[in-house]
Amino acid sequence: MRMLFALGMACSSTDEPVPDTTLPEPSDTGTPSTQITPTTPPPREPAPPLHATLVLEAGLAAEPGHAEPQLLMQDDVVLLDGVIAHDPADPPLVAGDVLTVLPEQAWPHAVLPFNVATGSGAQMAQVDVHPDGSVVYVDGPSTPGVVSLGGIVYSKRPGQRLGLLDKGVNVGGDYADASAALHDDLVVMAGFVLPPEGTSRVAAPFVELSEAMRPDAPRHFAVHKDFDAAQASILDDAIWKHIGTEAFSLSGIAYSLDGGTALTLGPDAAHNLAGSLPRVSHHDEIVLVTGTMRARSGPLVEGQLLATLPLDEAPDDTRIFAVQLNCNHDFDSAARVDVYPDGDIVLAALPSDVCGFVSIDNIRFAKEQY
Repeated sequence: MRMLFALGMACSSTDEPVPDTTLPEPSDTGTPSTQITPTTPPPREPAPPLHATLVLEAGLAAEPGHAEPQLLMQDDVVLLDGVIAHDPADPPLVAGDVLTVLPEQAWPHAVLPFNVATGSGAQMAQVDVHPDGSVVYVDGPSTPGVVSLGGIVYSKRPGQRLGLLDKGVNVGGDYADASAALHDDLVVMAGFVLPPEGTSRVAAPFVELSEAMRPDAPRHFAVHKDFDAAQASILDDAIWKHIGTEAFSLSGIAYSLDGGTALTLGPDAAHNLAGSLPRVSHHDEIVLVTGTMRARSGPLVEGQLLATLPLDEAPDDTRIFAVQLNCNHDFDSAARVDVYPDGDIVLAALPSDVCGFVSIDNIRFAKEQY
């Protein structure tokens, strides 16, 4: 209103001289005129990494000789690491038992279910991370000996929502919808999804990724499904494939778009062409391993050396992981793999003696302990 009033007053007055608003002619003296150059704000400085030793609930402790339970947060990427000891003499672990509570800065935006390794051979466990920071034991051996946090990684902020193919649906409720977050060259998944009722096809297309998030070779992950492990793969056409009818989790699936450094294979290990070449890369302080391998002759065996990391990429303490496995053409299998400070990646436990190939795409850990 004030602008209109002032304009009206200027137009109605005939006594005041009208100021000359004509722009001056450009100077022909060669002297440049003064111009204001628009500036762009400086890029946001990344937040310093957050390192935290996790406080375990009563009756639990760090497993001697293994990585201590810890948290690493880089910007919005949260990685849990370490191995928790459960004394068999203590009361058994039951569904709903809290293992630890994360610092508030690292709380996720929804419930995220993960598939993790235990000390009970090739038996895996389901561990959920909740929006209040509690890390909860949901299903698995009641006396696991140890429970690994290895492989638990998520993005604090929701990523790009993923479209579900073949009429699949998000489980919903407190669980995250299917999403993928891109952090520089690191892709991090989340979500809990359900195939349409009656679907039992093998390797059915399920979730499609944008071109910017497609890896350079197939990836195969062991993920959580109801009371078991499941295979989730990214094939060359960047479409997720899934075997089975139960709800399954995309949480815990993370991979680098960086080519990485080739690993030295074990003496009886060979690259399996169904997956990527065995390689290692890193996202700041997070080390990520990829690759699919088979035995050069015969089936895979427990204790087999799969590959060796370069020493500058090896962990400073032993880690254990749940990884995807093909046994007797059953892709919904999981194995336990141990990674040692000398860089050796060893197949520690198998569910069967007729296993054809193993993927190490679930291996990711913090380079150092803090």
